[in-house]
Amino acid sequence: AIPRDLVESELFGYRQGAHSTAHAAKPGLIEEAEGGTLFLDEIGEMTGEAQTKLLRFLQDRELTPLGATRPRRMDVRIIAATNRTSSLTGAARGPGGLRDDIVAHLGAAPVHLPPLRSRVEDLGALVAYFLRATPSVSFDQPTFRALCLHTWPLNVRELEKIVTTAAVLSPGVKPIGLRDLPEPIARAIETAPASAARRASGPSPTPAQLEELLRR
Repeated sequence: AIPRDLVESELFGYRQGAHSTAHAAKPGLIEEAEGGTLFLDEIGEMTGEAQTKLLRFLQDRELTPLGATRPRRMDVRIIAATNRTSSLTGAARGPGGLRDDIVAHLGAAPVHLPPLRSRVEDLGALVAYFLRATPSVSFDQPTFRALCLHTWPLNVRELEKIVTTAAVLSPGVKPIGLRDLPEPIARAIETAPASAARRASGPSPTPAQLEELLRR
């Protein structure tokens, strides 16, 4: 989200007098993370020019702020995230894709986060996290079941939006109900059993088994 012409200044910092607005020295994000970890989110959107400058640091681990003449070796762990799968698979990349050599330097231990629909068991922990500011608010059981049946095409951001909106719409004295969810999600609980039965190759789960799944 850093403006294109400020990426170098924000990452590497600058010394006083480095440019017309550099009235005082400013440490960059890499320098601020000395001895710790710097997390670069959505790195797949970084411009090619900025990637070249970042690659130089990743190769040498030496930082030269704008206006400085001597590099300084930095002890920083870099963690980066991208939603561009082509950036990690070597497929053809459009504008904003990652350079292969950047992937090589960052890819020592890649972590692939599966979509939310593939880890429905995380819903309870995520909902509790999004409701941490309103601990008295909770979901009734049918409503939470509706959340479990939704396919979450927009993943965790969609869940956060729905949960926080439902918490605002709920009167507070009652648990969040189906009335507080978007209609397509609320109706999922009505349509899912029939569609699930059509897909199932074995017997449908009993009510007791469903309740156990919800508790888990």
